[in-house]
Amino acid sequence: MGSGKGGAEKSAVCGMCGVLLLIFLLIVIICGLGLAKLIIGAVYIENCSSQPKLPVWLIVNACIPTFLSGLSFIFKNYTKGKNRKKSRSSAENVIRIISITSFLFNFAWVIVGSYWVSTVWSRVKYDSCNTCCSGILTDFALSMVIMDWLWLIVFFVLIISSMFVAANSSTTIGQNQDSVFFIKIERTQVP
Repeated sequence: MGSGKGGAEKSAVCGMCGVLLLIFLLIVIICGLGLAKLIIGAVYIENCSSQPKLPVWLIVNACIPTFLSGLSFIFKNYTKGKNRKKSRSSAENVIRIISITSFLFNFAWVIVGSYWVSTVWSRVKYDSCNTCCSGILTDFALSMVIMDWLWLIVFFVLIISSMFVAANSSTTIGQNQDSVFFIKIERTQVP
């Protein structure tokens, strides 16, 4: 890359721009998928006789996370201007409750969606039941179920790895302090 201090700063700026671009693209993709869920669910709300709950699943799957995230945002910004610790801690507790509720609801909703999609998808694809549901609806719902499961797996891996890192970093610090202490003792004992 670049040489000297200026090159390192340019590399850091380029790296930060890359990270910000990835975050921006991720946000656009998530918002676009939410909008697509809402539109496809609304368009096919009356056109799925074999599983009429499938379009509703898509609509709820698009709206509820946005609604719960909006609640968290409101409570977070409510305490920004407050100087009282009590209002901040109570708002943080509300945000935690909303986050846990959101996660549990999304987990349960993905399970429900998986069941509904699996009951209808094979009939549409393999039994040639053209009057049951639209192939577009079932294919899109199946892809959204798979994507939701992938998001949940990534979330679990991130949580477990962060817990593992936190547990190891606290023991590593203690071990490093002990080893530094023992090195100092050895150096003072050697003439």
